[in-house]
Amino acid sequence: MKMNRLELKTEELLYQLKTFLSNKQAQEHLQDGLTQRHYIIRRCHDYLTANCAKQKENSLSVYETTEAALFINAFYLNLRGALDNLAWILQFELNIIKTVSTTSSSDRMKISLFGKDFLKSLADLNADLINIINNVKTWGVDLAKFRDPAAHRIPLYVPHSIIDTQEQLKEHKRLNDIMEKNAHNLTSAQHFQIIQDIRDIASFKPLFIITSEEGLKIYNISEQIPSDYRKYLELTTAILSDLYDNKAV
Repeated sequence: MKMNRLELKTEELLYQLKTFLSNKQAQEHLQDGLTQRHYIIRRCHDYLTANCAKQKENSLSVYETTEAALFINAFYLNLRGALDNLAWILQFELNIIKTVSTTSSSDRMKISLFGKDFLKSLADLNADLINIINNVKTWGVDLAKFRDPAAHRIPLYVPHSIIDTQEQLKEHKRLNDIMEKNAHNLTSAQHFQIIQDIRDIASFKPLFIITSEEGLKIYNISEQIPSDYRKYLELTTAILSDLYDNKAV
């Protein structure tokens, strides 16, 4: 897939900063963390927008929905991870929060790009970076609703098909009734055929679903994924540009 200008700028900065950062641990988070995650995020975005962002007449196969789920979960896990890498790059390069121990879990929790203590300490060092981060803070914090279920609870998933018309609903009920009333008389082949017919009623919609304590939450792939990807690129480019410009002076 052809790269856009923002992707080109981001990847240019990832390459250039390898020799500009003075702190070894910041370099590690840039090269082994952020850069690796960036290409995973980009590949996930490209796959999802190419294969799952448009409505399809037929339902997806189990294989196709599993593949879509792999990419959508990897997208958000690595997106949040990339923001953590950005925070650690800033921490190691600018020494934002003093006397932080990487072996202390409580200290590590302080290094959060949108964390209160982190931003308060950063404000004393770089007003430009504070403005950059605060502009997308609500978005960054909100990403937890995608990453946390994928990492700790029920993963995000893409439904193979959706029934959204009365005609589809009636036909689904008719076939389901046939299967239930004749459960003991149907052969395995007949049973499988009815299941396939039920699947064929519905069509694929570009949606993914989060299972939360409040119930199911539905998001549009064609809107959510490109939007989150662009915000990630804009934030990453802005932070890396600030670091590069200050180092190049």
